[in-house]
Amino acid sequence: MRITMFKVLQRHGWIKNSFASHYLGFQYMKNYIEQHEPGKHEFFVAKWMEECQTSKPDMVMISSVTEAWMDACITVQWLRNRAHFTGPIIIGGPHLTGLPESLPYQVDCGVVGEGEIPALELVRAYEKERNPDLSQIPGAIYWEDGELKKNPRPEPIDVNALPIDTERMPKERFDIATIRGCPFCCQHCVEWRNQGKPRAVSAERLAEIMSRRYRSTGNPQFFFQDDTFLAAPGRLEKLHAILAKMDLLNTFKINPISLNANLVEDHTIQLLKEIGAIRLGMGCESLNPRMLKAIKSNVVSPEDIERTIRLATKANLPIGGSQVYGFPGETYDELVDSIKRVRAYERSSNFRHWEVYVCQPFPGSTLWQKALKSGLVSKDMDFSRMRIDGDYVWFRSDWLYLNEETLPKKQFCETIKGFKMKSRGHYLEVR
Repeated sequence: MRITMFKVLQRHGWIKNSFASHYLGFQYMKNYIEQHEPGKHEFFVAKWMEECQTSKPDMVMISSVTEAWMDACITVQWLRNRAHFTGPIIIGGPHLTGLPESLPYQVDCGVVGEGEIPALELVRAYEKERNPDLSQIPGAIYWEDGELKKNPRPEPIDVNALPIDTERMPKERFDIATIRGCPFCCQHCVEWRNQGKPRAVSAERLAEIMSRRYRSTGNPQFFFQDDTFLAAPGRLEKLHAILAKMDLLNTFKINPISLNANLVEDHTIQLLKEIGAIRLGMGCESLNPRMLKAIKSNVVSPEDIERTIRLATKANLPIGGSQVYGFPGETYDELVDSIKRVRAYERSSNFRHWEVYVCQPFPGSTLWQKALKSGLVSKDMDFSRMRIDGDYVWFRSDWLYLNEETLPKKQFCETIKGFKMKSRGHYLEVR
């Protein structure tokens, strides 16, 4: 079976960048299917919608985040109505996991949650017949007689058993997810609800992958695709000890490692530097105490952020962070207070502001549930209005803003622009 995988890229400029256009989720599914059915299937990752046809697939798998959901649905319609593709179309990803009810009718099957096990079972099922019984496929959702059927999700996969191709793209930075899930429940985030409690690649397994990649390619560059690398207690210390025995400390270049400031201890930053971190990142969300408490559910304190920045500066390790502004109830004074604190850190430490994101109620988050009850969102809404990436020109459209009553959108945009918080010259435009 020839399987084409497609994810709408949030920035068209990524298409020409082999690292940015590489989708790690597809890599995991491909490796998992090949592990269980070696040599039976061909895989093609499409960068353009049209390649879903020109690649001549037997099956198309699509993944989408909420911001690109409307484009994903357009792709489904195009495949059926214009390209006349009659094979199975499977769709999954963060958006559908958070809002299964948005499954397009023209899709054969949707997948919620982790994709490896469902993908393998769906390939096996559709290889046998065009309209298989989907009732036993874990994580599958599908329409039957106008009713949405939802199968139980599969048991959480053992992340240590996932096959890893350490020789792919040997000249590129190697990306790997070292942890799935999150122990925290930030109001705007979907991770803890979509993937549950954290499951981490063990220190032993991670060291083995890193050393194998380095010795087979000579490339020391890594990217840990995690938001909370430190969420596995004791793993950093074990990894450091193992790499020390392998004589591989200060060998790798990991850019960046993202962490939660509340999990940073006095020795953490130095250990991160010695295993190879050349830059750290953290989701600051807001440096205003009240807003930080509201967004991060009282998990991270200003003191945690202060300590992390101080330790990184002492270790001469660059550290950056992004903020999420526009959270419901945020006042003008609180927005300005956070911005001024960011600027103060930039003047006095290694900390550098990365990006401003506009708070959006993504399906699966606590914020979505609140916005749904208030009638601000719905399962049938135009999801192209959800814009988070503040440096992108999408903000020139009619993007969704949740804080109009407390801080009008126009004043919000003018404030962000006035303090030059937008990188690369793009500013939010009100229309």
